[in-house]
Amino acid sequence: CHDLEMVDLSNTSVNGSFSFIIQSWTAAKLHKLETLRLSNTKITLGRNRTEVNWVSVLTAERGFALEGTFPALKSLDFSGSPLNGNLTDLLKLVGLSRHLHTIEASGCQLTGPFPDLGDWKSPLWTSLGKVALQNNDITWVDAIPPNLIVLDLSRNPQVGLTTGVLKQALDQGVYLDLQDSSLLDEGPARELMDGRHLRMSSYIEMSKQAK
Repeated sequence: CHDLEMVDLSNTSVNGSFSFIIQSWTAAKLHKLETLRLSNTKITLGRNRTEVNWVSVLTAERGFALEGTFPALKSLDFSGSPLNGNLTDLLKLVGLSRHLHTIEASGCQLTGPFPDLGDWKSPLWTSLGKVALQNNDITWVDAIPPNLIVLDLSRNPQVGLTTGVLKQALDQGVYLDLQDSSLLDEGPARELMDGRHLRMSSYIEMSKQAK
């Protein structure tokens, strides 16, 4: 058990909260686990906001959560599972994971902004390479992590971008997918297109409304 590198519970009837998994699996000492797949299950983010906040506090104050539970984790997949919570809360729960490269959370009923992880001084700021959040209700992007390669925000109703985020994504070569999402403010996108800095390319897929 201690040598497991992958746990795949996708497409099963497993249920409960991810915050509870973090607490209860600590004793298993899965120190080599690199991939955790919980897609298309009945996993939620937490039984309530109080539980999520409590685990988040332990994460920040005691080095608990994923750094202690799954210190080698690189890939986390919740796709299609009803997390039904705030994206910020999810990122707080995994905020001490130093090797987490990929978060797949499409169609998970997530809401709220994609925060500036640099302000949090979270290891995720430099570890994240792919974040897939399509078909949720993500409302805002505060900052793009420096090593991010893919940020998929397609099929979110309306997304706002902090000033400079779009140009930053372009300069970093980030694949920023905003297809079938409305931009809260299309001005920055139009300025980049007018200045011939931005084209509809494989690197940035803008919403239909911005074309």
